[in-house]
Amino acid sequence: MSSRAFAKMDHSIFRALWNWAKRRHPNKGQRWIRERYFRQGGTRSWVFACGDAVLMRLSDLRIQRHVKIAANANPHEPEWETYFEDRLKVSMSATQMGKRKLQWLWNRQEGHCPQCGQAISKATGWHVHHVVPKALGGSDKPHNLSLLHPNCHRQLHCLERKATVP
Repeated sequence: MSSRAFAKMDHSIFRALWNWAKRRHPNKGQRWIRERYFRQGGTRSWVFACGDAVLMRLSDLRIQRHVKIAANANPHEPEWETYFEDRLKVSMSATQMGKRKLQWLWNRQEGHCPQCGQAISKATGWHVHHVVPKALGGSDKPHNLSLLHPNCHRQLHCLERKATVP
């Protein structure tokens, strides 16, 4: 749906640029205008360019879907900690900077789970854990994060809940 809207906008921008170029050079032919303002770029033959600057197409943008936060979720309540940690893992895996942060955490831990001491890999999976929970003022900065196996993570949160319940 949005890719179709982007394609329509690209066409509108192209038409506006073409009309602008024709208006700017009323005594020049279409071939001259095309050679002056448009060039071939990769598989596209009508790329608007001025010197080294090339106009990017909207349809080249990657469409990224966003998942809404649960309506009753509150990052300041301990029972929602795992929910927000799962969201953090997904968002970190989606960006280059997040992937670098995950790699840095994995290297800092030498590829091992601090809970059980076993190796963490793609096959075993991992969860991002806040050492100081966000509900208690912790942050998403790398010094407050660690990678745990999914089962170790669940066990750790169960132990934390039992410790806080009187």
